[in-house]
Amino acid sequence: MEELNREPMSLVDVSTNLVAVCDFIIKNQHENLTKGNQNEYSKNGKKYKMTSRGNFIRVQDEDKHLVLSESYEDFKYNYSILSCYHILKQCGNLLKDYRQLALAIIFTSREIELNKWHDDTSKVSSPENANYEIFSNEDESLNYISDIDSNTRSHLILLGTMILTATKINFFQTDHNVTSPSLEGYALKRIMSENFGEQSLTSLDIALIKKSLVTISNSIYGHFIKVPENLKVKDLLKLCQDIENDPLKYHIRSSSLMITTNQSLEVSKLFPNSSQWIEFVSCVLQAIGNYRLHHENKLLISNKILKVHKIKDKPVYKNTLQLVNKIKEMERSNPDISDEKIIQLLGGSVTNSISQICKM
Repeated sequence: MEELNREPMSLVDVSTNLVAVCDFIIKNQHENLTKGNQNEYSKNGKKYKMTSRGNFIRVQDEDKHLVLSESYEDFKYNYSILSCYHILKQCGNLLKDYRQLALAIIFTSREIELNKWHDDTSKVSSPENANYEIFSNEDESLNYISDIDSNTRSHLILLGTMILTATKINFFQTDHNVTSPSLEGYALKRIMSENFGEQSLTSLDIALIKKSLVTISNSIYGHFIKVPENLKVKDLLKLCQDIENDPLKYHIRSSSLMITTNQSLEVSKLFPNSSQWIEFVSCVLQAIGNYRLHHENKLLISNKILKVHKIKDKPVYKNTLQLVNKIKEMERSNPDISDEKIIQLLGGSVTNSISQICKM
């Protein structure tokens, strides 16, 4: 009855509503078209980009993506050189200590740009999509390569492409084992040692356990956490050193891949207490979390680190948690308190601490 008594809509009202509906449809179509034409999107804080095949791949470490010109007209801007220099500048003292290696990488990146040796799955980006300021070190970058003649440059490009090839070979043949060094493979090791010296082969990043110990030792916690004697830390450090010195000996498939004629050694047999070490570092890292570590604790992301519910009753976890809470309480009482003062108030470094063993 109420609907019968309602006043009929005027022609103006009908027209207004129709226009509103049309606007909504047009807006919807525009958004869908725009979305359909997008070659990248973000989901749960992660970025994805479309490949030429129409599928999407994850985009990571954009601050390390090589910026390359998309057209021949833009080669004059030297994007690859400036970008490569910017990336290498973030790698410690590489530009200073290993100049020949840095130059090989820079000039090879230029060849990648000129010859378009990349595809849409490579970690490259266009100048418009660069995640950092390309021209911030322009003068410094060009000055760094200014004294290199054409013959030397050709040699460096050859060297760079050799490194690139050896690295790609390693990618296909290497088992990414937790005990594997980050620099391995006969070809790559030989190229690096012959051209840049034996020091360029050394890396602390040889195992999750060692990475964990080094990270903890660089924090205040390293002074107070004692390494249990049953873990035989000297055996661990010796094994790590042996793997660094001769990684092929420990490569899981070195014999089957004919990388070496010698029989490979099984790390699991040489290091039978690895599970105890994993439990130990898991207890420490889970108790600390990201509080007061010198670097963001990305080690917790590893699937080899045990979850809290598996270690919450372990003494090492409980003791480390108590230590963290004590330090937090001290900092709440005195925000300006120094590490040295905290160490003093807590009785000084313990014997056989993580800090001590990492100095061995």
